[in-house]
Amino acid sequence: ISLTGKVLGGMDAMKQARYDKLCISNPQRVARFELQQRMQELVNVHCISDRLRNYFENKSTDDLDIGGCLELHELKSWGLPDRVISRYETAGVKSLFTWQVECLLTALLPAPSESPRTETNLIYSAPTSGGKTLVAEILMLKRLAERKGTVFFVVPFVALAEEKLAYLQDMWQDMTIGVRAFHGEEGHALTGDVDVAVCTIERANILLTQLYDEGPAE
Repeated sequence: ISLTGKVLGGMDAMKQARYDKLCISNPQRVARFELQQRMQELVNVHCISDRLRNYFENKSTDDLDIGGCLELHELKSWGLPDRVISRYETAGVKSLFTWQVECLLTALLPAPSESPRTETNLIYSAPTSGGKTLVAEILMLKRLAERKGTVFFVVPFVALAEEKLAYLQDMWQDMTIGVRAFHGEEGHALTGDVDVAVCTIERANILLTQLYDEGPAE
């Protein structure tokens, strides 16, 4: 998987690998570093902002902002690099709905009674094309910025897996995020360069079983 997230093979893969290795100033590396920095700033602001903590008391996002600076309905408020924001805006995504902001706050900001490092499970629903994937994308990027490992993005159909693969590779091509699809009888291994595994339910079950059998990586 190249720095742009594209899956290559043969001579094309070898040439791209050499280029990625030698080009330290590659803009994709810069964007990934920017993602890590902004997500860390996001965490710090969320942990110290009294206005954000008040959200859990009144459940209102009206006029709520991060540290009094950035509106929560704006993409830039959620740690995304400028080049990635531009791709979302080109695709027609310029801001978040209030329910999306509420989902992200619930997932990212611990309740006052919890430790700042407490991880939260999030279950939410919305109509088709209602914006569910965008919430998941921001949460995936936050997790990738914080630690190594692979995020599983599970969908019910092969066609949808291929659709989401192409979509994520396009939207995140400015960062060093490797995205690969796993479905059907294909025997792709879950290698270290795969940051996001877009899987059908069956393939996700197989891959997770293999990971459990192998045990923690050294």
